[in-house]
Amino acid sequence: MEQTLSKDVQEKLDMINWESLKDKYGISRDSFYNNPHLASQLVYGQMTDLVFAGKEDFSGMLSLRANMDTSGEKPEMKVKVFTMEKEKTEKDALYLYRQPITSEAVKKALFEKGEWIGPDGKKSFGYLNANGGRPITINIDGKKQQFLVSLHHPTNRVVGMSLDSVRSFFYDKDNNLRGKGMYGVPFTEEQVKGLIEGNAVVHSGMRKDGEAFSCCVQFCSNFLGHKSIVV
Repeated sequence: MEQTLSKDVQEKLDMINWESLKDKYGISRDSFYNNPHLASQLVYGQMTDLVFAGKEDFSGMLSLRANMDTSGEKPEMKVKVFTMEKEKTEKDALYLYRQPITSEAVKKALFEKGEWIGPDGKKSFGYLNANGGRPITINIDGKKQQFLVSLHHPTNRVVGMSLDSVRSFFYDKDNNLRGKGMYGVPFTEEQVKGLIEGNAVVHSGMRKDGEAFSCCVQFCSNFLGHKSIVV
């Protein structure tokens, strides 16, 4: 039985060619329709957590990413599939869309690791400040565009999420806040503006196991990660 998805997520999922993904990679439609977390990652332009792909001549874990394509007769969500790359270090040359990342501060932040408490209440370990604390601007086809850059931990790929996609995560098409938050406490408009700029913001007023706590939240290209601090 399919879990309940928001109307916006459902509409975007329905714009994906699932038959093609099944034929090429053996990726099941139900893997996303039955998992709201994966579904939200996919339709809001994030690289998803790893999903199983299996065909007669191939099986393995892949990450998917979808972007809206309006070039045809009707809009559709085009999906790209990513395999895992070898692990990277600060000494490696890093590129986003073939453009070099030259800021040493950003590169250092990309590789800072630690623990955080995820939206499901479970501890995770990975890259803490994946977007370096600020957006980066790169040239694509002669046009300057802003992205939040991160190192996608499951696949070891350098990925970027356009600020337009980040805004669509927090705002609907009528520019109203979607009510995103943590532990049932929505972000304020001021917090959302900070997150879109790539900053870390303090989120307070939450409770877990009867204990009040605050946390530092930062939007990353591959997840909305945070490090919790009990207060």
